[in-house]
Amino acid sequence: MNSKIILLFLLSNFCAFSQKFDSKYIQFELSTPFKANTHRGEINSDGSKNEYMFIPDGLSAKIGYGIHYEETISIGLHSGIDWKINEKLVVVPIFLNSRLNLEVGNGAIALQFGWGKASAIGKGDVFGTYKRFNLGLQNDDGIAIFADLSLYNFTVNDEKGFGTISLGISKIIF
Repeated sequence: MNSKIILLFLLSNFCAFSQKFDSKYIQFELSTPFKANTHRGEINSDGSKNEYMFIPDGLSAKIGYGIHYEETISIGLHSGIDWKINEKLVVVPIFLNSRLNLEVGNGAIALQFGWGKASAIGKGDVFGTYKRFNLGLQNDDGIAIFADLSLYNFTVNDEKGFGTISLGISKIIF
């Protein structure tokens, strides 16, 4: 009988704690992947010299939802859409994203790692693994500027596996 009372007491405290514990977050991201400029050094039609090392190569938008602990460690389910102009490709990744915020001064350094699956739209049954590494600087308002490396492990245009390097901005709401 005593063990049932103790168990009831422990469970009632856990339920009361969970009602006060609001640990959800939502994250929005917008970024652009870059590629090496193969026409660097050439003369443009207007007479100017093409000096850019990298040029934009698409657009990426992602959204995620998950849980966090004191806005420092978080894990969530994220998805989005990645458009690559050069490869003529649209990819939809669905992945688990883990995030670590390291406070520095008035902001934080945000480290993220994602792992999941990705599918190419309009290319038939093209599925593969997706990995993501992200490093950003975040202010107190939850806005971050980041660099992102995304790796896709499937064959497109006779190329097995490829990756993108992107720069972007994100907003996380705790």
